[in-house]
Amino acid sequence: DQWLLDTVIFNHYWVAAVFTMLCLAFLPNAFNTADGANGLVSGLSLVAAVLLASVAPSAMVGFLNSVAVACLLFLIYNLTTGRFFLGDGGAYFLGALLGLALIVVSNSTNNSVWFLATLVFYPVADLAFSMARRLAAGRAPFSADNEHLHNLLFAALKSVIKAPKYANTLTGITIVLVFGVSTAIIFGLNLMAPQSDAWLGVLVLFWCVYVASWWVLHKRLNVINALASY
Repeated sequence: DQWLLDTVIFNHYWVAAVFTMLCLAFLPNAFNTADGANGLVSGLSLVAAVLLASVAPSAMVGFLNSVAVACLLFLIYNLTTGRFFLGDGGAYFLGALLGLALIVVSNSTNNSVWFLATLVFYPVADLAFSMARRLAAGRAPFSADNEHLHNLLFAALKSVIKAPKYANTLTGITIVLVFGVSTAIIFGLNLMAPQSDAWLGVLVLFWCVYVASWWVLHKRLNVINALASY
């Protein structure tokens, strides 16, 4: 029910099919790229699974709740030990699973696409922004670097905490709180109905927070590196 998307994409079968395949290829890669801090991807996946289960068709609820429980158990062990990781297989799997679940929920309910987009905001925004800044710098869009938002936040926290393990865990928790738990609070307090297109405003706010945080942390890291070089 978004005029531009419906007109350009979904009125043409093959365009819609290619668009869907690109999204399903992008999302697992986004989850894998975001898997750079304890609890980050598993925490975001936990929130997404719980909220999806709240709006999904009844046939999917048990499955999504099982995913949520699995993410919770992993999250507890990951945060308390810092020695158990999702790895490529876990991050790719969660990205693909949630991507397929989003398609089913979107096609079988009247929930806003903007609400559904908030559930996977951070991985998608982080990879899209990273690709854009690499292209702007004349580099390959999928080249590796350590300038993701979670990398910059970790570097900033480590300069203060001086304990990499705790800085890593705090990085994951902070991002989950800002981009995951905040969505759950808005949903849980019924501040916005999941069918409302007002969720587009939340997405815009998330983008503003992401870009502003990246800019501030990147500038701070440059200052720290400059001082360390003396």
